Amino acid sequence: MTARAVCVILRMQRGDASRCLNSPRQPPSTTTDMATKPETTFYRSVHRYLPSSVYQMKLHNPYLGGPPDHWYSGKSSDLWIEWKFQELPKRESTELLPDLSPLQAAWLKGRYEEGRNVAVILGCPLGGVIYTGLSWGQPLTLGEYRVRILKRNQLARWIEEIVCLGSDVSHHLR
Repeated sequence: MTARAVCVILRMQRGDASRCLNSPRQPPSTTTDMATKPETTFYRSVHRYLPSSVYQMKLHNPYLGGPPDHWYSGKSSDLWIEWKFQELPKRESTELLPDLSPLQAAWLKGRYEEGRNVAVILGCPLGGVIYTGLSWGQPLTLGEYRVRILKRNQLARWIEEIVCLGSDVSHHLR
């Protein structure tokens, strides 16, 4: 039961429910919640670098699996991105692969085959790697992954180049 519901019940018992029902909702907390997933913290740290010319929408539908985390749009194009986060392993020979659900992989593959701009970004504490096309199904060794890591501002710049400047989605900043 929410705090608002408790307030209404208590005030109804006292005959004063209108104050609760007409009061504005409290704004969401701007502090980072202890339960915030690393993936969320990561994409928010990239979004700080996005210019206002990039429209972004967080997608979440508990009844429909598959669509990616975010949709981005600009004057030239749009882009669908699934964000993942992983701590880096210790062994250089360890292979890294974005942990996509079968529904996510199928959705992204379907949109890719329709000619849409889709990507998966696998983040880590150092930055992130962009997987375009169907490359998210091809593992990288830790060494290969480290070579491809882009900083957060570079990831944001890549998103901007796709949606605002019409760059090819397979173009990666180095």
